[in-house]
Amino acid sequence: MAEHAVRTARGVLLPVVALVTAVLAISTSAILIQAARAEVPALAMATWRMVLAALASGSFALASPRARRELASIDRRGWTLVALAAFFLASHFGLWVPSVTGTKIVSSVALVTTSPLWVAVLAPRWIGESVGWQLRAAVLVGFGGAITIMLGDAMSFGRSHLIADGLALGGALAVACYFMVARRLRQVLSLRSFLAAVYAASALILLAAALTAGTPLGGWTARSWLLVGAFALFPQLIGHSTLNWALARLSATYVAAATLFEPVGSAVLAFWIFGQVPVPTAWAGGALVLLALGWATLAERPAVRRAAATTNVQAAAGMPTPEDDDAPLR
Repeated sequence: MAEHAVRTARGVLLPVVALVTAVLAISTSAILIQAARAEVPALAMATWRMVLAALASGSFALASPRARRELASIDRRGWTLVALAAFFLASHFGLWVPSVTGTKIVSSVALVTTSPLWVAVLAPRWIGESVGWQLRAAVLVGFGGAITIMLGDAMSFGRSHLIADGLALGGALAVACYFMVARRLRQVLSLRSFLAAVYAASALILLAAALTAGTPLGGWTARSWLLVGAFALFPQLIGHSTLNWALARLSATYVAAATLFEPVGSAVLAFWIFGQVPVPTAWAGGALVLLALGWATLAERPAVRRAAATTNVQAAAGMPTPEDDDAPLR
């Protein structure tokens, strides 16, 4: 009995520790961009992040016979969706990374985390998902917070910060579109196949953009290369990969709620490392954004419970489930 209790405690503790690790890793994203800005252009940071992520995810996919078969069987419509998802993901990084260097870290991170609110706005038209009154109200609160941040930055720091804030908001819209396209792709592709295809295509788009713009992709000091490598390793490979792992062991609501601490972690690190103190409007707007995201997460609990019930039925029938990291989400 005692041994069973210990195993149960470990089974709960490990995913929670992993989730904390993931949020901390993701929180370093804006810090690493800011630390490298003196030598590494923003577009180069975004490009190398996706190139290194594509190499890693491609290696995992090639090691799986099932993933290789899936990639070989993608039809023209599937590759169109891959290209569309890759475009939105590349746009997300291409817009958000420059915003970090043009405004305060807390403003950029708070604005880019509004992506779930954009999904709520676009989902009824794009993917036919209904949105309840609570989610609609959360969207209004969240965008009220975003406007508070942007107007406060414009009054405190000038027009250049307003442009950077707009880039962060555009990055949130882009990743929201990515999520909706990705949802369709994940109906037919396992996680390994999906990441390998989309990351590779996104890396190619960013490489083409960097070469067209004449952005240097090398020639930096060892310190800058370390920061570039850390940007791919911590937020992308450790942070996002661990979130996917945690989703198979914890509720989606719990994981979504935990990610709300990313702006908080980034703000603490920005103050500790760079001495950046958010202006009062950033505090107020950021609080509204977090409130909205938390409200939206709670409003989604019934949908999460229905999805969990469907997963249990699938598991009982021997069908692939979302908890199988190498299975499509059918």
